[in-house]
Amino acid sequence: MTIVDDPTAMGNLPQTGTMARSAVNPTTTLGLLALSLSMAAAGLAITIGRKKEEEFED
Repeated sequence: MTIVDDPTAMGNLPQTGTMARSAVNPTTTLGLLALSLSMAAAGLAITIGRKKEEEFED
C-alpha cells in the first residue's frame, strides 16, 4: 500500500508571527499593566501594614 502525499496548498495562509485579528490596542495594554501594578502595590501595602502591626503588638 502506497500513501500519496500531495503538496500542501499554500493559499491565503497567514504568515508566521501575524495575528488573526487586528493589532493590539496600546491603550488596553497600558490599562491592564496599570491595573496589575496597582493590585501588586495594594498587596504589598497590606503585607507591610500587617508586619508593622505584628511588630507593634510584640
